[in-house]
Amino acid sequence: MSTPIFVSGLNAQDSAVQKELNRRIANAQKANDLLKQGDLSYKKADYKSAVKHYSQAYDLLAPGAMTHEIRQATSNRYATAATERARALAKAGNYDQAKNLLKTVLNPEVAPSHMGAFKLLGQIDSPIRYNHAITPGHVKDVVKVGRLLREAQGFHNLGQYDRAHVVYQSVLQIDPYNKAARRGLEKIESAKSDYYRAAKDHTRASMLADINQSWGNLNNDAPSSIPAGPNINGGDSLAPDIREKLASITVKTISLDNASIEEALDFVRLQSRLGDIPDAGGEQAGANVILNLGDPSNDRVKLIRSSKVNLKLSNLPLTVVLDYITDQTYTQWRTDGLSVLVTPRGSTDGTMVSRSFRVPPNFLSKAAVNNDANNDDPFGQDNGNQEGKIAKKISITDFLKQNGVSFPDGATATYAASTNTLLVKNTPVNIDIIDQLVTMVTDEEPIMVVVKTKIIRVSEQRLKELGFDWVLSPWAFGRKGFSMGGGTVGNGTALSGLPTAPFTSPSSGPITSGNRSGNGAFTPDSIDSRISAAETGNPFNSGERAPGIFTITGVYSGVQVQMMMRGLDNKKGVDVMVNPSTIARSGERAKIELIREFIYPTEYEPPELPNSVGITDLADGQQIGPESRAKR
Repeated sequence: MSTPIFVSGLNAQDSAVQKELNRRIANAQKANDLLKQGDLSYKKADYKSAVKHYSQAYDLLAPGAMTHEIRQATSNRYATAATERARALAKAGNYDQAKNLLKTVLNPEVAPSHMGAFKLLGQIDSPIRYNHAITPGHVKDVVKVGRLLREAQGFHNLGQYDRAHVVYQSVLQIDPYNKAARRGLEKIESAKSDYYRAAKDHTRASMLADINQSWGNLNNDAPSSIPAGPNINGGDSLAPDIREKLASITVKTISLDNASIEEALDFVRLQSRLGDIPDAGGEQAGANVILNLGDPSNDRVKLIRSSKVNLKLSNLPLTVVLDYITDQTYTQWRTDGLSVLVTPRGSTDGTMVSRSFRVPPNFLSKAAVNNDANNDDPFGQDNGNQEGKIAKKISITDFLKQNGVSFPDGATATYAASTNTLLVKNTPVNIDIIDQLVTMVTDEEPIMVVVKTKIIRVSEQRLKELGFDWVLSPWAFGRKGFSMGGGTVGNGTALSGLPTAPFTSPSSGPITSGNRSGNGAFTPDSIDSRISAAETGNPFNSGERAPGIFTITGVYSGVQVQMMMRGLDNKKGVDVMVNPSTIARSGERAKIELIREFIYPTEYEPPELPNSVGITDLADGQQIGPESRAKR
């Protein structure tokens, strides 16, 4: 009986060992899977998940000789991930959690010698490394404030200033000293102020328009219908032409490989929109390209649709790209001012359309010059009629006919020189030829002429004088003798050209020195005085003396008579008033204006009565100046 009992005990022991062995093998496999998951999380910088997976893997590995190496590698990875997780917790202000995690991995049973964890544990307690005033709530507020600031900026960019104002106020409730929120509120108030100024100007203009409208005189006798003018297709005839728009758009890279004509034209439409200038609404309309091939059953249409386009080019305008496409597909293209029409080559359309063109001022005058230049034969006989060198003027119809434009029945052409507008009614093909002709003439550089003018005043003034100077020496009245002289102090200077008397003259000036003579005998005008002053200084205060000077000097006995004849001949000529210049172009009016501007007051501030009671000294009152001035 004892033997069976012993055998059953051994079997039970073997079964328990086998179960434990199987459990450890299963735990090792689970730990291996957890290690792989932890490695993936560590590579993604998800240290929280990595710590969780490494910790579970480490707990599943039981101590033993077979699991010693993998258990040591798991503990090392566990400590490394825990160090990075603790560093993130410390930055977020969770210092206690970071310390507990580091102490857990530095446990003697896990990784007591891990240098990274041991070093970080010492740095966390240092106030130099980490700011211990940071809390997890503060970190959450920082993230929330950043999100709110970006949201408020988005509302500001959309023009929703009230919503942006509310969000900025929410930021200030979290962070009362946030400068970014205050600057955002400043921008909102500035934008509102700008809007209010525009609203004020609009309201003021609207009110002024209402006031001006009240002065309008309603005309009840207006005709019920207005005669219709010429039909100009395409709306604004003076808008930029579609051909000019396509020529201004350059495509950097053109790659069409075995493309149909529809695909090639779609490429042109796309590039025209990409290169077009945005309008007031910010949209790029591009060019409207219309393919009109006619009857699909026609053999020529079938040939066109079966044709393929192959282009490998770069840096070409869209007009050249259209030329290449139409050449390879047996088609032709033209414009009607607003769109591009692609038709089979050689097709014609007899429909009459009207269109106006803006032409340069010298459009017809240049045509007349070119016409005469083409008919001039330098080796032929001289013209017997002596017509001169003036170019013969031609009509706009003749000019267009000379350039290959035909005029079928009903076609007309009118040129308004005052507005430089050419109005044409013709077939679409001829309209396209005229469009190319106008573009060619407009692109030519105009000849500019420098016109210099000089305005002068021609006046001749003559001053002729003839006189004698007399000196009687020595001569006297009576027995004692005396001398006679005269003149003022200003002109009382000694005579030049006469010999000095052998005695001392008791008078320093001649008798007639007070008379005005020479340049002092007349008063010149302001322009002459300025010109003379610029050339000779101040001629009217000069010491030169004209003829007519007389003096008598006598002493005792004996008489000496001296005489000198003097003459004066003065002439004046041309004065240059102004010397303006300007630059003019052929066919355009150039004007030179010489304007003298005067500034004068238009409004004065009304005077105010003094508030003080009593006698007021009016002499000490403040002078009232003009409040506004005008220039004329």
